[in-house]
Amino acid sequence: MAESFPRSLSGRERELLWWVLPAERPGYAQVRVRIETMQVVAIGRRGDGNLVLAAPKHRADLESPLPSAIAFGELVAKQLRGSVTVREEFEGQIEVEIVEPGSGAHEHRWTYSEWLPGRPCPQCSAQPRVVGMSTESGSPVSLAICPQDRRLWVHSGRTGICRPVPVTLFYSELMRRTGVRDPRLALRSDRLFEALGTFTEADLAVAFISYNHVRTKIADDDPLRPPVPRRSFFRRWFSFYR
Repeated sequence: MAESFPRSLSGRERELLWWVLPAERPGYAQVRVRIETMQVVAIGRRGDGNLVLAAPKHRADLESPLPSAIAFGELVAKQLRGSVTVREEFEGQIEVEIVEPGSGAHEHRWTYSEWLPGRPCPQCSAQPRVVGMSTESGSPVSLAICPQDRRLWVHSGRTGICRPVPVTLFYSELMRRTGVRDPRLALRSDRLFEALGTFTEADLAVAFISYNHVRTKIADDDPLRPPVPRRSFFRRWFSFYR
């Protein structure tokens, strides 16, 4: 029997969405408020589990590029994996993807939405490399890179939102900013994790800021501040006695 729309979220759908949208994070709390005013108006282009949320009379837009993810979590049951993704609101609609790993109980689940700087990777519990930045207003921003899981994500101190960052696009920007043109290096995005220790804090921060201009993860109403180059001890000592 064909599903009819609009319809309300099921209890299970709501429970999973609220899991990746924790109410104690201001940015996610705002998304919850918006979802409370919406219903499921269509199935998205990715098929079952891809729900389009909007006002009941809204005509779903299935043609525009998919907005970026603002929340992501993974569900694990035996050898099967599922996920929950919430995307940015665009033109009055929010797309979510809920894929459950079978009908059995989940053995484990994790989400970036609960991560804070200083905590281990939510997927593997290893300590990620964290690159600290700040916005013009002084709000902290943390880019986390986990070599073990080969993933990266960014946390906004102002909103509490923790967003996944696509590896390939970020790495391309890192190569451009560091002047690497050799295709044997520039096209191997896995090298971000294999050679992570060779990149400085400034390399990674500047690459992310440049990437953020094109693929916004940190809102541009409070722009990221470029890192201040550190002077060596001898240069500082020399300048003191000039």
